[in-house]
Amino acid sequence: MNYTIQKQLFLIILFSYFQTIIFGQTIFQHIPADASVIMSVDLGNLDKKIKLESLSQFDFYKGFIKEIQSTIESEEGQSYTQTFFSNPIDIGYNMLKPFSFLIKKENGYTFYTMVLEMGDQSKYEQGLMNNKGDDYKKFMDEMEGFNYWSEHGEAYAWNEHLIINVWAEKEAADDIWSMTKEVEPSWEEPDNEEEVIIEEPAIKEGNKEDEDLDGWEDNFNDAWAQEEKREAMANWANKIMNRKFTSSIATHANYKLATVSASDLHFWMDYNFFLEAMQDNNGAYGMLGSEMAMAMDAMQGASDILYSNSNVSMALNFQNGKIGISSEMFVNEDMKKFYNGALDAKFNKKFLRYIEGGDQMFGYFFMNYSMKNSIEEGKTLMHKALKEMPEFGQMADDAMSILGIFIDEDAIANLWKGDLLIAVSGTKMMEVTEQTFEYDEDFNLITKDTTVIKKLPIITALASYGNEKNVMKFVKLGVHSKVIEQLGNYYKIGIPEAGLNLYMALKNGVMIFTNDKNLITAKLEKGIARKQRLNKHHRKLLCENSSALYWDIPNTLYAVGDSDPANMDPMTGYLDMFAKQFESIQITSSKEVENSVKGQFDFNFVNKNTNSLEQFFNFVNDIYIEIIGGARI
Repeated sequence: MNYTIQKQLFLIILFSYFQTIIFGQTIFQHIPADASVIMSVDLGNLDKKIKLESLSQFDFYKGFIKEIQSTIESEEGQSYTQTFFSNPIDIGYNMLKPFSFLIKKENGYTFYTMVLEMGDQSKYEQGLMNNKGDDYKKFMDEMEGFNYWSEHGEAYAWNEHLIINVWAEKEAADDIWSMTKEVEPSWEEPDNEEEVIIEEPAIKEGNKEDEDLDGWEDNFNDAWAQEEKREAMANWANKIMNRKFTSSIATHANYKLATVSASDLHFWMDYNFFLEAMQDNNGAYGMLGSEMAMAMDAMQGASDILYSNSNVSMALNFQNGKIGISSEMFVNEDMKKFYNGALDAKFNKKFLRYIEGGDQMFGYFFMNYSMKNSIEEGKTLMHKALKEMPEFGQMADDAMSILGIFIDEDAIANLWKGDLLIAVSGTKMMEVTEQTFEYDEDFNLITKDTTVIKKLPIITALASYGNEKNVMKFVKLGVHSKVIEQLGNYYKIGIPEAGLNLYMALKNGVMIFTNDKNLITAKLEKGIARKQRLNKHHRKLLCENSSALYWDIPNTLYAVGDSDPANMDPMTGYLDMFAKQFESIQITSSKEVENSVKGQFDFNFVNKNTNSLEQFFNFVNDIYIEIIGGARI
């Protein structure tokens, strides 16, 4: 094979490869790389787990369709809605390909856009024609490479490959004061001391010509605004339909990393969109004339620096026995350095001595950061943020540097290492002091303390400390102020409002807070028996992650249902339904930071052999029928 033929073959293979990439991502090549929010659903993946046509057989889904139809006046619109939600293939949609919903702000509008792959163009056009009736041809336009229909604040654009639906919302004016500030009346001192009489203007009868003129102006302004919106939506639709692959989200570096693995649903957000939403909400402070507005604007400036070029990704998958959500926070280089330092912390294995696992455990929350590294890296970030904030500038940065002279950072880091573990190990009978009210013989109200025995959750909180002498300074302050009572080698903290006592002890670098007195008085030295401690699965979670949350659903629900049978009887059946269906929730955040800070959320079902999507739909259907009261349709 000569060189020319080899070259031609290579070009053909290369062209075929890129063609496969482009046409294999028909939807994503049209989504702009700078979209603020993208929600994508892979219906092909979902159809492998539960057939989409079977969804229309669920009672809750039928009720959902009827509820939407009730908001539509025309019979044609109701029929179209019924077909769209029950069998969209009949009206041209390719429902076994991914579709996406995106949000993007541009040119004074926020555009909400649905992007789908065309199935059958003739069926789609016929369905849209039936839905819109006489308005179909009236508001139809032929654009460059696609058809376009727009009216009543919505737009449809399509060609043989693609369908998009667009809704647009005009952004509020930036100058909120021009719309809200009232002009104060101007008063002049009278030349004499005679009584000032303020005459109210006489009420005149309305002038019909003026009223007609006002009405005409309102109609004109409204029509002009609608036409402006139609033009903006048309321009936006043109950008989506004719977008080049090189400017699409499929070329975004972080997005490509986030979507390497397939997912049933995927959520993507530019973090600046979140920051802008927060900034928009700060307008109320300015309207109140509060200095809070300045502080919030300053914080916004810091956020822009800390979270610029940041993206949030969440990928959801319905698996056998669980719903899994993998999250990633893509951060800039400054924040990446901060997280690498802050998350460089070892798990204090002494914690395991004081947490009881077993079949009765409700769950726990754990976080583990290096306080020392967080302070060091945080200082660098704060200095950079302050220098960029015009409200404070160099003066604030200098003030912070001077303040650092008086703060012993190592002492703070040694006071609390930066970790915390709060666990609920089950329930136990405990003494509780309750206040009762009685009347004496003279009908004087008397308060009486009564000690009763109640079943309460066992709560234990653990934290690591470094310098015990510094910690004891705070403890002694509490003792002197009589907030804390010393009882030998442990301390008691009364909580009068709850009628409970909390016990505290310091042992080998671990500060222990608990309402279980036996843990402090009998198990402080050796801890809980090894067989009763957290099992291997939970120990691994705590050691390998910077944060972890675990919640045993049945244990918690059954304990709640048993807490007060007199009041909980009506709920017993509902709690039992949840407890038999759902096993646990587990949330973790990784210590490792490469391109992103990664997390995992698992919603675990009791049944491990059936796909969680099917189980979830069946559960929702049962709730709809048995609890909400929906009748079979």
